[in-house]
Amino acid sequence: MRIDTHWDTPMYLLKTDDLWHLPDAQADLQRLTQHIDVGVLAIYLDDNDYIGREADTFRFIQKKLNASIAMHADQIAVLHDRKQLAAGGKYGIIAAEGGRCLGAHGENLSEFFENGMRWLGLTWNYRNALAGGAKEENDLTEVGKQVVKRCGELGIVVDTAHLGETSFWQLVKFTDRPIVCSHTACRHLCPEAGVRAFSDEQLKAVAALGGVTGMCFVPSFLGGQPGVARVADHIEHAAEVAGIDHVGLGSDLDGCQPPVELNRLEKQYVLWDELRRRGWKEEEIDKVAGNNFRRVLQEVLPK
Repeated sequence: MRIDTHWDTPMYLLKTDDLWHLPDAQADLQRLTQHIDVGVLAIYLDDNDYIGREADTFRFIQKKLNASIAMHADQIAVLHDRKQLAAGGKYGIIAAEGGRCLGAHGENLSEFFENGMRWLGLTWNYRNALAGGAKEENDLTEVGKQVVKRCGELGIVVDTAHLGETSFWQLVKFTDRPIVCSHTACRHLCPEAGVRAFSDEQLKAVAALGGVTGMCFVPSFLGGQPGVARVADHIEHAAEVAGIDHVGLGSDLDGCQPPVELNRLEKQYVLWDELRRRGWKEEEIDKVAGNNFRRVLQEVLPK
C-alpha cells in the first residue's frame, strides 16, 4: 500500500469546489487514485491568518472536502475506519494541521470527528490551547492531554509534526498509544532545520510507541543538495536509528517547493527507484512507502 501522510492540497478549496483535477497543484484527487492508495489531506490554517475564525474556517473547508470526494465516490472515499482500509480502495484522510480549530477547551473535536476527521496535528508552529509549537514552546496542557485521550477513544491519529520539543516529550510520557510525525526530516543530517527536524532521540521515541515518522521533501529540512538522493539519505538515517518499521513518507506536497525531481505526485516513483539503486529490497520499500503507516491506521482508526 502507498500512503503519503501530508498534503496541503485542501487549501485549494478556498478558491475552488473540487480537488479532482488541479493542473497547477502538486497533487490532486485524480492523481491520488492513479499513483497511491491513501493521502492525508491536511486542512492547514496559519495561526496568524485566521484568528478567531479557526473553527468556522475548518468547518467550511471540511464540508467542501467531503463534498469534493463524494463527487467521485466511484473512485475514492473518505477513510473513516479499519474495515475500509482492510477492504482496499483509494482514500483521503481528513486531517487538521494545528489544534486551534478545536477551540479553547477542545470542544469541537467530536463534531469534526463525526464529519470525518481522523488525523490531528496538535499544533502548527505556535502555542495553542493544547500544546507548544515549533516556534513557541509551551507545556502539553491539561486540555491537550484530554484531547489526546479523547483521540485515543474516538480513533484519531495524533500527529507531532510542528510540536514543540517540551510538549513532544511530555506527550511521549503521557500516552502509551502509537503517535506519528506526518512530515519532518532528520536533524542529524540538517541541524539548521532546528526543531522542525526530528532528533535521533525523537525518532526512537516515536518508534518505541509503535508509531511512524514521515520524511518530507522540504528543501530547507533536507540540507546538502536537496534532491531525490538527499531525501533517500534522510529515509536511510531514520531507518537506521528508529528501525525500518517506523519510517514513512509525508511529502508536504502543496505545502512547500520540493526538489524538481519530486515536485509532483506522479514523480514519486523516482524516490523508490533511488532506494532500489541503493540495494533496498521491495519489502523494505513497501514498508516506507505505506505499509508502516497502514499498520498504525489499522491500530488507531475506529473498528
